Amino acid sequence: MLRKKRDVQFVMVGDGELRPKIEKLSKELGIDSKIVLLGFREDVPEILRVLDVFVLTSLWEGLGRSLTEAMYSSRPVVATSVEGVPELVKDGETGILVPPNDFKAIARGILTLLSDQEKAQKLGQTAKQRITDAFRAEVMVASLEKLYQEVLSEKLDKKHF
Repeated sequence: MLRKKRDVQFVMVGDGELRPKIEKLSKELGIDSKIVLLGFREDVPEILRVLDVFVLTSLWEGLGRSLTEAMYSSRPVVATSVEGVPELVKDGETGILVPPNDFKAIARGILTLLSDQEKAQKLGQTAKQRITDAFRAEVMVASLEKLYQEVLSEKLDKKHF
């Protein structure tokens, strides 16, 4: 990807056991000047605002907070199609979904969004609307009420038999 788009800078937020491997590999590949490892941060919303694209390459992800924060910040998203991610990221509507471990597809998705600002902006705006709609207080309360009613109904049915 860096061969096609040299002015790209990657920012990684968070820490973990893979950080030393990432640092070592980026040096071996000669791309360490293109990667900024910020570590754990509490100012993630501010960081998200300056990103052109948010990329989530998880192999498993329930309903990641970082993903919902990025979408709420109107960031265009490239994400792996794992577990709960496709519930939020609708390919071509609220972001770009790619298969897990498909690094070429991830790179293509990033390049697509970097080279088509209109598409990136539209996906980001639709993503924000999706998160706003899905996580409004009224929607969350209605979902919880429905769940409670289902559980209560099941318990009442079991008592009568």
